[in-house]
Amino acid sequence: MSSSLRLALEGFSAFERQALQSYFRLCMRRPGFEADASLADCDFCVVDADRPAAVEAVRAARRQGASLYVGAAAPDGAAAHLPRPIDPRRVASALDALAREAPSSTMSSGATELSTAAAAELPAAPACSTPAAPASAPSPSRKAGTASFNLDVLVVDDIDTTRRLLVMQLESLGCRVAEAVNAQQALARLAEQRYRLVFADVALAELDGLVLCQRIKQGGAGAPAVVLVGAPASPSDRVRGLLSGCDEHLAKPIASEALFAVLNAHGNRRRRARQD
Repeated sequence: MSSSLRLALEGFSAFERQALQSYFRLCMRRPGFEADASLADCDFCVVDADRPAAVEAVRAARRQGASLYVGAAAPDGAAAHLPRPIDPRRVASALDALAREAPSSTMSSGATELSTAAAAELPAAPACSTPAAPASAPSPSRKAGTASFNLDVLVVDDIDTTRRLLVMQLESLGCRVAEAVNAQQALARLAEQRYRLVFADVALAELDGLVLCQRIKQGGAGAPAVVLVGAPASPSDRVRGLLSGCDEHLAKPIASEALFAVLNAHGNRRRRARQD
């Protein structure tokens, strides 16, 4: 088997597709995954089982036996199935298992059902790492993707997939990351531990990211920097964010260069403040 498997992603929303592609691109795995293939030339297919058109397209291409379905249920002949919510690490582990069972790209027609309990027993996907820069490369502190930030970070998002993707990105850059699924849990975490940065989804249920930011900034000069994460910000969104006290606003999905710039700016800012 080659060192890279070609994946087709069928039926997912643009955001879900970008999230999976970003995960596979950032993680150094053996075998690696290239998530931009078509049904005609892929080794495996990851399918949104809740989209009938996608399920039918895979059936018409006769690729059920090489497909991992994510959703309520998988059709007859599926190679494997995972329930929602989408977890990129579980998807990668399931694909690893399929690749071990079928060294060639031809899959058997018997489906392997990966229920919630069975999926939990899959080996954890290797932590993402960044290849070491060659001796002639620029200093790691100046090159996105090769730096290591010694920062305590809190990620607040009530959508499991997007929260875990951001956690993975931050951990790959050396951050120590805690998670919260809502504003109340985030405030409890902040009461227990100091964090350098808080990444908060704007559209949190109950207390949204703007209100959470206001609560955090009531801590005064010792409050962490707050980065609001959401849809691309309009001028009015940016004004509302500034009024709430946020330090940055990043659009989903977060580009690695933008994330690096935020970590670099706020990490350096705090170091300079201590030196002064």
